[in-house]
Amino acid sequence: MTRTIPHVMLVGPYGGQCGIGQYAEYWRESLFATNDDLKVHTETDLHPNVVLERSKLPPVIVLNYQAALLSQWHPSHIFEVQSRGSKVLTIWHDSGVPNSDHCKLICEASDHFVLHEPYDDLTPNGTYLRQGIPSWEDPVKFWLLKQEMNRTERWWGEQPIVGTVGLTMGYRNVDLLCRAAHLAGWGVLVLASRATDQEVTDWTALNPACHVVRDFLPKEDVVSYLAGCDATAQLVVTNNAGTSGGIRQCLAARKSLIAFRSRQFRDLEREPAIHWLDDGSVEAVADALEHSDLWPRLPIIRLAARDSWLNASKVYANIIRDLLA
Repeated sequence: MTRTIPHVMLVGPYGGQCGIGQYAEYWRESLFATNDDLKVHTETDLHPNVVLERSKLPPVIVLNYQAALLSQWHPSHIFEVQSRGSKVLTIWHDSGVPNSDHCKLICEASDHFVLHEPYDDLTPNGTYLRQGIPSWEDPVKFWLLKQEMNRTERWWGEQPIVGTVGLTMGYRNVDLLCRAAHLAGWGVLVLASRATDQEVTDWTALNPACHVVRDFLPKEDVVSYLAGCDATAQLVVTNNAGTSGGIRQCLAARKSLIAFRSRQFRDLEREPAIHWLDDGSVEAVADALEHSDLWPRLPIIRLAARDSWLNASKVYANIIRDLLA
């Protein structure tokens, strides 16, 4: 007999133009999809006093912990929650090699914690669980955009298109992708809600068949756009902590994925389904695009199914049930 999951409080940003908030949406929605008895209250005021001043706390408090956003939550606050009879599950997003002292203190204080990449320097009360991959979406958004482009005779036509998504930091190498795609005869679709006018001008100068969507899109629309592309790319090179949500959205498209080996992709670096590039030249990226149809999609589909948010939600549900056993 399945045990009922009681009320859970999810602390952290929710939705909006924030990767941690988007993660919270996926987390809550996937748990609802697999556990119709679940009740989740979201608390978006990040000061611990907002939780601690409540007359009654729920049985489980989940800290969707990004080190800067939830910096006011210290181990002492976790201990106070526990002293009132509640369990604390921390989802720690700023994982590293090694992990920070801050991470170690918060995870050790928690009843259980989840990290999205392998670790060997934390207490044993934790679980390594990769970020969930969103569900596939019908590429209607892509096809509507393509029809508009063809109708106005701007570009695309029969061109293959490579898609990418993420904040437009220099380490994402969108300019390199535009150069390589132009060399290969491809168009580029960039989903970047914070792209500047200058960035759009620069990218379209490098590849006239580049289109940038700067609207902040619902997460389902992101996958709908990417699912219509012929391939996706994540040419990220960074030493930033944590793991990438953008590459999961590309995986959700279930198309060939070209990527550089980056710190934020460490949890995926052994996945043969991804076409990893060790050569970051324009020519090498162009060659990878040219031959992307030879890179089988079925391993990507299998990876997306295995790491789906629905599967991740089952792990989270079991953790919550175990905390309450």
